[in-house]
Amino acid sequence: MNLTLIIPTYNRQNYALRSLKFWSDKNVVVHVLDGSKIKIADNQLNGLGSNVNYHHLPVSISKRLCYATSLITTDFTALLGDDEFFLLNGLNACVNELNIDKGLVACLGSCIAFKPINNDIIACPAYTSHINHQIDQNDPIDRMIYHLSHYNCTTIYSVVRSEIWKKAVNTLIDFNFSIWAIEELLFEMIVSFSGKSKVINTIMWLRSAENSESYRPFKNNFTKWWGESENNDEKTILIEHIVKNLSNGSKLNTNTLRTGVIQALNCYYNLSERSFLESTYLYFLMNRFIFLVRRIFFSKIPIKVKKSFRKFLFNCFFIKNEIAYFTLIEISEKYKNDGVPIEIEEIIDINNFILDL
Repeated sequence: MNLTLIIPTYNRQNYALRSLKFWSDKNVVVHVLDGSKIKIADNQLNGLGSNVNYHHLPVSISKRLCYATSLITTDFTALLGDDEFFLLNGLNACVNELNIDKGLVACLGSCIAFKPINNDIIACPAYTSHINHQIDQNDPIDRMIYHLSHYNCTTIYSVVRSEIWKKAVNTLIDFNFSIWAIEELLFEMIVSFSGKSKVINTIMWLRSAENSESYRPFKNNFTKWWGESENNDEKTILIEHIVKNLSNGSKLNTNTLRTGVIQALNCYYNLSERSFLESTYLYFLMNRFIFLVRRIFFSKIPIKVKKSFRKFLFNCFFIKNEIAYFTLIEISEKYKNDGVPIEIEEIIDINNFILDL
């Protein structure tokens, strides 16, 4: 397929092994980058296909990703979480789109979230705001500003042209910024500046809900960091670092780039500031509510009632359309019946693979 998957992992070697086993002997090159202190035992890696590679690198995530740039020899690259899956059919569709449209640098498909519960896997649509999303402005600064003004995290898990992926990853410096998840923002800015991107109407990504996210609602977020004058020195360093990386291969002068970067970051700040109370406090309160409900009631009620209550929660709080709570296979069949490209056989294989483990 002319595609490399980069899978970072840290202290979750059961998921690293699951990924290695799943991708073994498939038509992609895979590099798992393990930052754990202790490596996976050699006998656990026996029998894997030659297309999958395990690297024990007990260094930071940015250093591991930068190391990965030296491993990539294919035309296209994609980043994947250690507990998640891509569909080969969806990856093929994205690669084909990039081969057809040379103006595109990144392509993503739609996403389904999944979580194994008891002896089944529940699922629901994820990142529905990504559907048919495009960043197609001709001017690179306009693209970057548009992306940060209407922010959707649509390129970091996309299939990306490898030269652009490497350029974006090489901006992930080991500077101790006081802002959380700066790596994602840098990657999204570089890719959007470098070319057009789109989300196509095919299911490509299975997003895992097996592990809680490291969510920080009240501190270290971009809104707080960018809005505080005490961080002005850090902001200057960040701006100049982005400008330096964007200038590589660009015909735009430094002042134009700097103005564009500042405008884009200000747009992102304004967007995040407007949604801060809604997105963080509501998220926090909903998670506390669900935690308390599970803590108080779930341990004392039958499994059938638990399933009904989970369905109620999905319908009320997470799904805003007619597709609500289903098993992974059921929701995939519904997508197929609605005309969305998806290979049911591939879904069944993944479903069984997860449950068998």
